Amino acid sequence: MKPHIYCCLKLIILAVAGCCAQAADTNDWGPPTNGLQMSIRLAGSNDEVVASAPFVLSVRYRNVSTNDMISVHEYVYMEDDDSYSFSVKSPSGKNVSPSIKPILEGSGAVHVLNPGQMFEVGFKLSELCKLDEAGTYIVIATFRDVENLQIHKAFKVASNALKIKVVPEP
Repeated sequence: MKPHIYCCLKLIILAVAGCCAQAADTNDWGPPTNGLQMSIRLAGSNDEVVASAPFVLSVRYRNVSTNDMISVHEYVYMEDDDSYSFSVKSPSGKNVSPSIKPILEGSGAVHVLNPGQMFEVGFKLSELCKLDEAGTYIVIATFRDVENLQIHKAFKVASNALKIKVVPEP
């Protein structure tokens, strides 16, 4: 009888751990908007940035709808794409959000996401916004060049709030 109890306890622990892991993953994404979610994080395995050093954000999009196709437009020079906007708050509470100049012309690609598909791209935010104060910055991205192809509706999507720890230069 005891082996069954241990087995049941192991299953319960695995189920609870699975739920917690899934909840943590969900919190890494912004709110769903018309079937699309956006996520930002530091690219690579970095969890901190050296003050004034270059860094790249990993920007992910995922289609969480059940049957809608969603298009995400991407310019070749993303850092010049005014479809993106970033809210950046410094450790002292100052708004250091960058302004992105509009593109007059350019080329790019359209990524069509079917339900359950994800798309990821790197964004060199440090080319637009220097993080030179030690402490934790809060960054939220929005992107406005998205369309739900089933209802032909353009919309914008917002990311999670990313905390970036900045350490002083050595």
